[in-house]
Amino acid sequence: MAKRRSAAHAARGKKKKPKKGLDFRFFLVVCLILAGTGVFILVQHQYSISSDLKVREIDQSIEAEKADQKSLRVSLARLKSPARVTRMAQDELEMSEPTGVIYLKYSRDEAGNLICQSTFEERAKAPPKKVDTGYEPGSVSTEEPSGPLTLSAPLHRYAGIRTPLHPLRPRSAPLAYYRSTLSVARLAGAALRRSRCATVFMERGT
Repeated sequence: MAKRRSAAHAARGKKKKPKKGLDFRFFLVVCLILAGTGVFILVQHQYSISSDLKVREIDQSIEAEKADQKSLRVSLARLKSPARVTRMAQDELEMSEPTGVIYLKYSRDEAGNLICQSTFEERAKAPPKKVDTGYEPGSVSTEEPSGPLTLSAPLHRYAGIRTPLHPLRPRSAPLAYYRSTLSVARLAGAALRRSRCATVFMERGT
């Protein structure tokens, strides 16, 4: 009985011993999997960075091509401008505008010889450009004013003059008491007196 018990205890002890070889192999497998995953992530990251750089280079090349196309369109439009062609012909080639047009007509006579006939047509001069000044000839009236002269805008707003609390009486008579036919000298005198009144208002207002 004792021998059987000792044999059973020995068998149990053998079963409870840990297997070190399997644990080390499992650790190696896990390390290899992690290393492979890290390398795969690094490769994908590098590939994405290289792809981004290529996309940026392509975008820059596209923008450069667009700018070149735009400059070419502008230069082509300038080249097609008739005013530019005329200016270049006058300034660089020292050419002048033609005074007329010569038409050539070719025909053959009875003997089969080629005959050239030319006709000259004088070029019509372009009318001078009219400058629109807003006034028609004869529309300016030379008549003298027959009523009181008033300002088109309040003087205290646009001349920097504040309205006085107690306005002074004007030294000169108001313009309404003048006669209907005013001369240039009287208008100049009235303007001078009005400027003096304005300076008085300014001194009192400030």
